[in-house]
Amino acid sequence: MTAEESEELRSDDQLRAIARRNNMSAEETEELRSDDQLRQIARRNNETFEVMNQHQTSDRLRTLNSKATESKT
Repeated sequence: MTAEESEELRSDDQLRAIARRNNMSAEETEELRSDDQLRQIARRNNETFEVMNQHQTSDRLRTLNSKATESKT
């Protein structure tokens, strides 16, 4: 087993332990961990989680608008 595989197993084991403690499924715990990572990134950028989502939505709208404009020409 490689060091990377061992690390993945250890990470999975930690998730299972957290899930048991919180009476959650591993999938729910993984989703929470993902959300926590997004919040941490947002804090680093001095933005709230909601503001980050607003920026992502605005970016998507700009992309859609750009594609719509290109298709008209």
